[in-house]
Amino acid sequence: MTEEVIRRGQGDDAPRGAQSVTRAVRVLETFTVARPALTLVEIAGASALAPPTAHRLLRALQSHELVVFDELRRQYSLGPGVMRLSDAITARNDVIRLAPAELQQLRDDSGETVALHWRVDHVRVCLLEVLSIRPLHVASGVGNAYPLVAGASGKAILAHLSTLDAEQIMGAHPALTTTRRSKLERELGTVRKRGYALSAAETVPGASAIAAPIFGRDGHAVAAINLTGPIDRLTTARLTELSPGVLACAAELSASGEPST
Repeated sequence: MTEEVIRRGQGDDAPRGAQSVTRAVRVLETFTVARPALTLVEIAGASALAPPTAHRLLRALQSHELVVFDELRRQYSLGPGVMRLSDAITARNDVIRLAPAELQQLRDDSGETVALHWRVDHVRVCLLEVLSIRPLHVASGVGNAYPLVAGASGKAILAHLSTLDAEQIMGAHPALTTTRRSKLERELGTVRKRGYALSAAETVPGASAIAAPIFGRDGHAVAAINLTGPIDRLTTARLTELSPGVLACAAELSASGEPST
C-alpha cells in the first residue's frame, strides 16, 4: 500500500529568466522511488515538455551529474550530483543526520514502518523511511508529498504550527469545507493535549498511523515521526501502546537542535 501522492502543479508561471530552471526542476521531479529510471519520452510526458526541450534539459543536467544516462537501456536516472546536494543538507541538519538510527530502533521495537515527514510549505514530504519487514505493510514512499490537513503526520505538524500558519494552510485547502474544518480543529486540540495524532484510512484505505511532532527552536513543529501499518493490525489500542516509543523518538530528535524555520 502507498499513500496517495499530492503532486505540485506543472505550470510555467515563473519569470522568463527562470523558465529553464523551472523546467529543469520539473524534469528532476519526474524521478520517483516507484520509477527511478525513465526514457526520454516518459520524462517529456511526465514533465509536460516537448521531447526536444526535455532532451536539451537532460543534457544540461548530465553535465552537472544531476542525471546519468544508461546507453544500453536508453534510460535516465538521478546522478551523483543529487547525492552531493543531499549530503550538504544532511551535514547541516542534526535531525536528518540522527534520524536513521532513531527510525531503525523504533521500527525494530514496533515491527511497523516508521518514517520522517518534513514540513515544506503547505505539505509534508517523506524524507526518510524504514519499512516493516512484515509481508503486509504500509509505505509512504521517500520523496512523496502529502497534505498537512490529513493523516497522522499532517495533523501532528499542523497542530503545533503558529496560529497564522495553521489558518493559512487550512484556508488554502479547497476540499476543507466548514464542517470538515471544524472537525479538524477539534481534533487538533486533542493532538495538542496528548502530544500525538492518530489516523485511520484518511489517506490510504485500510491503513492507520500514529505521529508525533518534531519541534524547531522556535517551538513550532518542523517535522513528524510517523508509524504506520494495516488498520486491522494497528488498532487504536495498539497505537496507544506504541505511543510512548513514538513520542520518545520525536522528543530525541527535537532535542538535537533543528534550527527554527
